[in-house]
Amino acid sequence: MVAIDKRRVVVVGIWLFFIGLLVPTQLLAQCTNVISQFPYKEGFELAPSWVSGGQLSDWEWGTPQKKIITRAASGNKCWITGGLTNSAYGGPQISYLLSPCFDFSAIQNPFISCKLFWETERRFDGGGLEYSIDGGVTWKDVGNANDVVDCNNINWYNQGATSTVQQSWAGTILTTTGGNCVLGSGVGSWITAKHTMSYLAGKTNVRFRFTFTAGRTCNNFDGFAVDDIFIGDIPKASADFGFTCSKSLKMQFTAEATGCVAGYSWNFGDPVSVNNTATIESPEHVYSAPGTYNVVCSVKFQDNTTLVVQKQVTVFSIATKIDQPIACAGGNDGRLSVQVIGGSALYSYLWSTNPPQNTPQANGVGQGIYTIQVQANGCTLTDTISLTHPQALKALVLTREAKCGNANGSIGLFVEGGTAPFTYKWSNGTTLVNLTKISAGKYAVQIRDSNLCLLELKDIVVKDTSNFIRVFLGNDTTICNGSTLVLNAGSFDKYRWQDSAITPLYNVVRTGTYSVRVTDADGCTATDSIRVTVDCSDIFFPTAFTPNGDYLNQNFGPVGNVEAVKNYQLQIFNRLGQLVFSARDPNKKWDGKYMGKLLPPGTALVWMAVYSLPNRPMVQQKGTVVLVQ
Repeated sequence: MVAIDKRRVVVVGIWLFFIGLLVPTQLLAQCTNVISQFPYKEGFELAPSWVSGGQLSDWEWGTPQKKIITRAASGNKCWITGGLTNSAYGGPQISYLLSPCFDFSAIQNPFISCKLFWETERRFDGGGLEYSIDGGVTWKDVGNANDVVDCNNINWYNQGATSTVQQSWAGTILTTTGGNCVLGSGVGSWITAKHTMSYLAGKTNVRFRFTFTAGRTCNNFDGFAVDDIFIGDIPKASADFGFTCSKSLKMQFTAEATGCVAGYSWNFGDPVSVNNTATIESPEHVYSAPGTYNVVCSVKFQDNTTLVVQKQVTVFSIATKIDQPIACAGGNDGRLSVQVIGGSALYSYLWSTNPPQNTPQANGVGQGIYTIQVQANGCTLTDTISLTHPQALKALVLTREAKCGNANGSIGLFVEGGTAPFTYKWSNGTTLVNLTKISAGKYAVQIRDSNLCLLELKDIVVKDTSNFIRVFLGNDTTICNGSTLVLNAGSFDKYRWQDSAITPLYNVVRTGTYSVRVTDADGCTATDSIRVTVDCSDIFFPTAFTPNGDYLNQNFGPVGNVEAVKNYQLQIFNRLGQLVFSARDPNKKWDGKYMGKLLPPGTALVWMAVYSLPNRPMVQQKGTVVLVQ
């Protein structure tokens, strides 16, 4: 229908030759399923029905979602060039949308009506309609842009034929696109195009095709769309209307009239609203409140007759909610519901559960996104609602070992997920969250949340370990008569000496073997013993002294046969190896001070001594000494 100038590569003189080759003659001649029942109506909702093809064809069937062409004329689907979402159509393109075969032998006044929407470059791109009665050998235009306009011949081509351009539906509502494109003549909405075809009366092999041509450039438009085709005798006057609903109380009405319509008059039955009437073919009305209303559509025809259609419509909205959440992770005990607001009609319900449920409430629902459809008086509303399960119960377990065979272990729980509060049942009968003062072994616990969701932990192991503590009373030693040796067992929780004494310090004044058993806070024990001999034939060094000013065991130094000692030297070091005290006179003893300050109780130091006694070799001794309070 549209030729392309030299800048579009396709030459006008050969345009008809190519368009004649769009559909193979053999294909058209093989019409096996001929349509002879009329009127023929096709809205392309259930199937494509017609067939696309041609050079670089990009016709597509479905729901358009483009910049300007955003929907089908009615329902959800139609045919459109340039795909369903593309912002441009292809080129150079010479394509078609081919109909089934028709037998018009019983049609006296053939007539066609269709819904069209175009967004193309004006003059050089566009769509048209052709027919063939010889199996596709020849094709001719249906109608002409210059035909007389009446109720049965309207909106037929908006671009007439010239010496360079074929007649077509073409143009755009855009005012600028960039480049040297020809603009204007757009419609911006679906329109109804009608035309009579008296020359096809009685023909038995009739086929139609919508054609679309486009050049190489200026193709950044939505394309050419076709929907709602009617073929049959010129319709007698009739009137009806349809409607679609929304949750916002908005109703879209569409008059469905045949014949030469002169005008429409609507009354929406909503007198308190702002606009209760309308005079267009497809009005929209927002109702003042939910309810059931009587809608009247009056269609006036050119012969001054009027047909009145009255229907009852139910205007309502719906609200979904979660009546009962899922109790436990992975469960399917959730419950959803939908509330209908407004109207008094009998409603039908359909939930997208598996299996589907058809009541206002959906029971036994697991995690997922669900759709509810509510219908009444031809109105269908849809809503979705999401249901999620709670976070699964889980617990972090921390254990503390039992030591030295005692009941001093523990288990701590840190619970996450679920729904608080929680209850606990341990394998030893305890119902507290944590176990304390337990022996080594295996334990188990059952944790339940407020929804009775269960988490069971088995084989929680509390190990048995021992603290390897050590007590040292010193090496066997000798003291003189009248001297006192203080034995220090160290810092522990409990003490038990050989005579049942329970203090950390023990004074020795006579020959004997002395022993102690110590116990720490975990119940672990250690023992040690020392042999003390009372004999002044030699000297010895005590293991502890008490420089506390009470003049008892006040200084540290040699005790025993001190007067016979020769070649004497004593050195005392702290734990850092620093020399704290040094003396060459056995009668000079250390007072517990370092750099003029008394060291704190409990300080342990190392001493080294060398000396000789008459008729004996040189002696070397070393040991430790502790300051005791």
